[in-house]
Amino acid sequence: MRIPWMVGLLAVMSCLSPSLFGTTLKLLSLREILTQSSRVVVGECLDYREGIDSKGLPYTQYSFRLLEKIKGDSGGKLLSIRQFGLVSDGSSAGPRRNVARIAGMPHYQPGSTYLLFLGPVSRLGFSSPVGLAQGAFRMTGRGAGRRVANGLGNRNLLVDTSRPVREKVELRRTQMEQTGSALLPDEQIRDSVSYTRFREVLERMLSGERLDRRQLREALSEGGSKP
Repeated sequence: MRIPWMVGLLAVMSCLSPSLFGTTLKLLSLREILTQSSRVVVGECLDYREGIDSKGLPYTQYSFRLLEKIKGDSGGKLLSIRQFGLVSDGSSAGPRRNVARIAGMPHYQPGSTYLLFLGPVSRLGFSSPVGLAQGAFRMTGRGAGRRVANGLGNRNLLVDTSRPVREKVELRRTQMEQTGSALLPDEQIRDSVSYTRFREVLERMLSGERLDRRQLREALSEGGSKP
């Protein structure tokens, strides 16, 4: 009885948005998140529901009221996102409970506002933020005081993916030994940043401007990190 389920899971792994399984073990910079996203939107989560679809796959369906469209075509004023897995412990999924949740998959609270960098919708109808928690930013505050932070506390936004893999591994090993952090000091932005400045950076990138890490840090840090 477990064989069909495992076959279904393998099918999902191959058909879900590439961000779901292709980047869960990899830190992505802001430029990579933006480049890999097919839609970038700001929306207020209205509600969500869980279930098992006709193929026996667990899902959580979220509804959003669209507030801003930054990249891509997101249709009308409402947006529906179906993510693989359940928010609960999966007990209702019976023998599927052990695979009913994916580590790092964001959960959206009704009434909260999010900036989402969404990957393409798979042929099975699933979608997720690019880099999972890396591409889902919760928005707090109002007006000019709005701020955003993703599931990693924005610590990945300046990550340097241009270094050779071996060099990066050695640098990170040294960094871990010295500070316990997997990110190098010049790669870190701590806590939330001003949404106004974050939006300006996105517009500059979408217009084709290439910001190096120093420029990006300066653009986000002014009025950015909380003291």
